[in-house]
Amino acid sequence: MPESSRRAPSSLWPAAILTAYCMLLLALLGLTPLWLDELQQFGSARHNSWAQLMNIALIVPGAAPLPYLFQNLVVDWLGFSTWTARLPAALSSLCAGVIFWSVAQDEKPRARILALVLFLALPLQFRYALEARGYSMGLACSLLSFRFFQALSRQPSIRRSLLYCASVMVGLYAHPFTCFPIVAQVLWVCWPARATRLRMAAVASAAVGAASFLPWYFLQGRAVARVKPTWDYFFSISQVRPAALLHDLTGGGYVCTIAILGLCAIGVWLGRGNRSLFVCMAAVSLIGPILADAYTSYFFANRQLLFAMPAIILLAARGADALLETRARAPLWAALLLGSFVAASIVADFRNATVPRDDLVASAGELAARVHEGDCFLTAPPNMAAQFVLLRPELQNKVCADTPAEAAYAVTNQYTRPQDRESLARRLGARYRLAQTEHIGRTDFDRYESTGQ
Repeated sequence: MPESSRRAPSSLWPAAILTAYCMLLLALLGLTPLWLDELQQFGSARHNSWAQLMNIALIVPGAAPLPYLFQNLVVDWLGFSTWTARLPAALSSLCAGVIFWSVAQDEKPRARILALVLFLALPLQFRYALEARGYSMGLACSLLSFRFFQALSRQPSIRRSLLYCASVMVGLYAHPFTCFPIVAQVLWVCWPARATRLRMAAVASAAVGAASFLPWYFLQGRAVARVKPTWDYFFSISQVRPAALLHDLTGGGYVCTIAILGLCAIGVWLGRGNRSLFVCMAAVSLIGPILADAYTSYFFANRQLLFAMPAIILLAARGADALLETRARAPLWAALLLGSFVAASIVADFRNATVPRDDLVASAGELAARVHEGDCFLTAPPNMAAQFVLLRPELQNKVCADTPAEAAYAVTNQYTRPQDRESLARRLGARYRLAQTEHIGRTDFDRYESTGQ
């Protein structure tokens, strides 16, 4: 049989997997309404000029400009909808899958296919493929840097150094936490056994790429310092307790995490080649975000660990492949761990695609139906009013001002702090009297009527 015929099936598998994944994403993008975090970014991406857009991104701690710009371009081109708001994330996730396949080129054929399937099914990755946020873009850029680092490691050259440097820069402007895999790569290449030429090329490229991000970093620090945040998020050691990390690491619960970490441990034990690089990347990308949150006193969320997942998945795929190659009962253990991961991932992915995270879209519709001519509304927290206006533009001029209205609605929900609810009630109670309270879903609509004073 000709060599090309023997290779044909292996080249068709990734294409088929990625095509099916693309079709699945496009079919799922609009199943659930946009929720608060998506609305906050998407609302910013609808500003008229890029200068306004950058001013918004600057005051969001940890935000980077490229996701905002990409989303703005897509929405301007295709128009406003839930589907178009999420399309940039889906495209970024698909690109991440393609690049991940290239990153895994040194793996054995079966391990490479397993790695791709595990990566695409990973609930943490899949969730942000379906959310109108920038994490998928950051992941794709991080994988691109990894790919260029691999090429540089094989044969250092000026061209490959420039490509690695550019990818580091783009990655940081997509998401600042892409720095952690880069730090791990630099640490790995600085090990005494590495060639001096490689060490100099990698360190210089990473340093120049990182330096290009400093202007944004300092501008954002000054902008955030000038704005008093409306949230009270803070870092707590309870957020990173072992049980919580074990449950949230993969986004799929305990079974999903235990299965992938078990395969990962086998991959480290029985693996080959550059496993030290993967271990270093996973460790730094897991520990780095926690330390960064503790330093800045910002709340920890499992999405910040997304950039550790490629290295963990590659090691897990090696572990599964090593078990499948052995005899006795080892293949059964591989099947058990892989089956557990896939089953738990399918359940989590189904929930991510079909279960709404809040009811802000429905609440905006209910509010628009209640606020008539001469009425107004206020929300707690106050910035939630902008989300309602984004969803229902007819509410644009209905936010309460100093001029008394015939009736005023106080809108509160699960995002409302008790002190904000009390403050809103006192503000409206000074001018209106409470006439009616409605509980619809997770949102409260308190109708106040004018006292004529």
